[in-house]
Amino acid sequence: LSSAAFASEATNNASRTAGGSLSSTTVIVENWVAQNEISKPASEDIVGLDNIMASHMTQSAGYAEAGDAVAALAAASFTAVNTGAGTALPAAGAIVGKLADMAGELSSAYSANAKWYMSREALAVVRKSNDTVLNFDPSQGVFTIFGYGVVIVDQLANGGTAGDNSVYFGDMAKGLAVVSRKDLEISRFMETSPGMVTYFGDVRSKSAAWDLSALVALNTSA
Repeated sequence: LSSAAFASEATNNASRTAGGSLSSTTVIVENWVAQNEISKPASEDIVGLDNIMASHMTQSAGYAEAGDAVAALAAASFTAVNTGAGTALPAAGAIVGKLADMAGELSSAYSANAKWYMSREALAVVRKSNDTVLNFDPSQGVFTIFGYGVVIVDQLANGGTAGDNSVYFGDMAKGLAVVSRKDLEISRFMETSPGMVTYFGDVRSKSAAWDLSALVALNTSA
């Protein structure tokens, strides 16, 4: 059982101007909606359906928001380290050096809360590098590179297309602004169509690049 994917409505709902010493950014807050119809007999046979649908729709909304955040990051002009290949990630023997270059580009002002945000494809190349840079920190329960935690982001580009940003390093909380007007709301309606039960999800949010000094990207380019 899976819920319909959340999609952004064409009509924007509001704008937020985020001002401060770092930057001034206008963010258009979008409406994201999804709905799923289930027959009444099926809904009566599935124990705990409301909880199941709430879980699925929450996960679906999270994927939609993550995809929107990745798109906002890709459109921004963050400092970038090139992969060295026009349509590929660095080779296993070169990727650790590229990550070291990224770490060197980040200002120390952002290092305290810095993490690696990586596609699975990029992390796979790091694993094949036979370098001891990738470690597991049992105290935090996370993998680390150069002592900084690694976050796998499925929505990040795989690095195989020119212009892909497949890795980010830095303080994401300062590099990305997530503006929300309403938390996820899930409603259950009977007989929206004959014999059907409809679950409707609604959330309003938008991501935008914020402080362009807070993140460094690994960009697919020669």
